[in-house]
Amino acid sequence: MSSLIGKRIKYLREKSGMTQTQLAKLVGIGKSTLSEYESGKANPTSEVIKKIANSLNVSADYLLGLKDTYEPFNEVTKVDIPEIVKYVPLYEVEVSAGNGIFPSGFYYSEAIPVTFPNIDYAFKVMGDSMEPLITNGSIVLVRATPVADSGKMIVCLYDELILLKWFYQKDENIILFSENPNYPPIIVSSNKRFQIIGIVESSINSGFTKKFKFSS
Repeated sequence: MSSLIGKRIKYLREKSGMTQTQLAKLVGIGKSTLSEYESGKANPTSEVIKKIANSLNVSADYLLGLKDTYEPFNEVTKVDIPEIVKYVPLYEVEVSAGNGIFPSGFYYSEAIPVTFPNIDYAFKVMGDSMEPLITNGSIVLVRATPVADSGKMIVCLYDELILLKWFYQKDENIILFSENPNYPPIIVSSNKRFQIIGIVESSINSGFTKKFKFSS
C-alpha cells in the first residue's frame, strides 16, 4: 500500500489543525477509512484523492508524490487530475544508472499510484549515466517483458547488477548504451547472465511524468 500518500495526508491534516473526524466529514468518508489511508493500510481512489486535496487546499500531484513541494490550491484554476489506473510496487533495490549495484533481493516498501495501465514495476534511479534524460533520484516506470526491440530503454540484470540503459541488438550482439557520453558502452558477454526485466515507459522526475515514445 502507498505509505507516501498517507503520510502526506496526515502531515497536511495535522498542519491545518484538523482531526481525522473533521477531515473525514469534509471528504465524505468514515474516520476509520481515513485512518487506514494515513497508515498506508488502504489506498484512496482518484475521486477521494481529489476531495482530500481540495479539503487540505493542496494539489493532488503533491499527495500522489508527483511533486515534492506543495502550494495552496487555487480554486479559480481548473486542474486536470490524472486518473489512477492502479498501484505498482516501488522497489527498495535502486536501479543503477552508473556502474550497477548488486541486487540482494527484490523487496519493496510501498505501492505507488500510476496512470498508465501497462506499468508493472517502479524503480528508483541512482547515478548519472542516463542524465540529462533520467536524473539521479528519478523513478522509472517499467513494463515487464523479457524481450525488447533495439533502441528501447530497459531495466536489466547483467552480471548480477541491475542497470538502466539503452538497448541495442544486432544479430547475437547486444550493446548497452548510457545517455551520458562520459560512460562507455557495455558489450554484453555471452558468458555472463543477461536478463531484461522490462522496458521503461515513463519517468517521474521533479514533479512531472515523462512518457517515452520510441520508433519501431
